[in-house]
Amino acid sequence: MNKNIVLIGFMGCGKSTIARKLAKIFKRQLVDTDILIEERMQMSIKDIFATYGEEYFRKLECELKDELSLKNNLIISCGGGFANLENIKTMGFVVYIYLPFFIIKKRVKNNGKRPLFDDKAKKLYNKRLALYEKNADIKIDNSKLKFKEFAKICEFFLNLNLHNTKISIDLLKNK
Repeated sequence: MNKNIVLIGFMGCGKSTIARKLAKIFKRQLVDTDILIEERMQMSIKDIFATYGEEYFRKLECELKDELSLKNNLIISCGGGFANLENIKTMGFVVYIYLPFFIIKKRVKNNGKRPLFDDKAKKLYNKRLALYEKNADIKIDNSKLKFKEFAKICEFFLNLNLHNTKISIDLLKNK
């Protein structure tokens, strides 16, 4: 099992938290694309948007996608806009972490780190849903699964090598 596990989804869906746990379980290096871009630019995402604009930030994401596509055995937590990029599946096994908007809104409502979370967030969320669906190998509803179930599902489908197979896991409920 040397393919990367790539987590996509809207801001606040739990990508970073889940990625940290998956990296520990699978004993893989964690790459959080937003954190890596912030480190390389030596400024926050919010400041990158303010200083250089969204288009420049998306260019940085695209360059990073190409770089990470050449590596293996990573757990990659992607920024919310990564779904806009072409050929995201070149990075590895893509897991779309779904969470309903009302839950996301509660999570990030007062978080000043989110540059695009404002009145336009719901519109952006709805626009990106189709992109996440299109670019994912598997969709997992984060509001219905416990983390251990999530990890087992990722491992199972990754071991089966079901890359480019559309699967939706949303039937399991938290107890």
